[in-house]
Amino acid sequence: MDLKGTLTTSGQLSGNIGASGNLGAQLSIPTLIYPGIYSGPLTVTPDHEQQVLHTSNLLLTSDITIEKIPEPVFVKKVYDSGEIALEDTLYNGWTPSTTAKDIMASVNGTTFTADMANYEYIIKWSFGFNAVTVSGATLKAQLLYEGADQYQYINRRPSSWANIQAINNNQNVCTTYFTVPFIRYWNTSGTLTYTHSISYGIYPGLTAATFSSTTSDTPTVTPKSPKVSARCSSTYFATSRAPQLDQEESKFHIVGEVWKYEIPGPVRMMYDAFYERMLDEQV
Repeated sequence: MDLKGTLTTSGQLSGNIGASGNLGAQLSIPTLIYPGIYSGPLTVTPDHEQQVLHTSNLLLTSDITIEKIPEPVFVKKVYDSGEIALEDTLYNGWTPSTTAKDIMASVNGTTFTADMANYEYIIKWSFGFNAVTVSGATLKAQLLYEGADQYQYINRRPSSWANIQAINNNQNVCTTYFTVPFIRYWNTSGTLTYTHSISYGIYPGLTAATFSSTTSDTPTVTPKSPKVSARCSSTYFATSRAPQLDQEESKFHIVGEVWKYEIPGPVRMMYDAFYERMLDEQV
C-alpha cells in the first residue's frame, strides 16, 4: 500500500493513495499520526459520568481496554468476640421486660490507620444469635435465631458552612450506612416464621468508631463493637418465654471487618450530590 502526498499544517493529507496486493492476504497499514488522530493501544477507565469515544477521530492499531469499576478491598479483621453465652452477660439476672436492657457493652476493636486522601472505608459487623430452649419450653412467641449485618462508613464531609459552599470534604466521620436485620421465631400460634427486624429479642446496636484526628489524612481509627441488648415483645419474644432460654447453650457471636473503596465512594457521592442540589435550590 503506497501513501503519496503532502501533509499540510492543518493536519490534512493531500494527494493520491494507491493500494495493491492479494485480497486473501492481510494488508499492513502504516501508523499515521497527525493532530486529532490517536494511534496505539487505548485504555479507558470507567467513571461515574458518561464518557464518549469519538471513533471518527481514532486510528486504532491495538485493542481498546475498558477497566472494571474498582471493587471494595478487604483491609483486616478488627474484632471477633467468639461464642458468648447468655449466662456470661447481664442477661443472667435480668427481669424480662419490653424495656430494652443492655446485656453487653461495646468494646474497642483493633485500630487501623486510614488513608482518607485516597480511600473511604466500610466497617462490617456480623452478628448471630442462636437461641436454645430448655426442655418443655412453649414454642410460641419465642426466638430461634436472630442476626444482622450492620455497616458503618468512614468518609469525609465538610466541617463548616464555608466548606459546604466549596464542597470541601475535610472532616473525618463515621456514619451508620446500612443494616440487614433478621429474626427467625415462633409466632403466637406456634408457627415458625421470620421478620426483617432487630428491635426485639437479643440484638446488636452500633457504636460509632473514633479518630485520633478528625482532620488528618492518616488518622488512627478505633472501631467500636456493637453493644448487645435484650428486649421482650408479645410477638417475637414474650416475657414469659425469656426465662425458657437455656442461658448456657444460647450464644451469640460478633465479627468486625474493614473494607476500603477508592474515592469517590458511594457515600462521598451522596453527600456531594446533596450539597450541590441544596446550594442550587437556595434563594
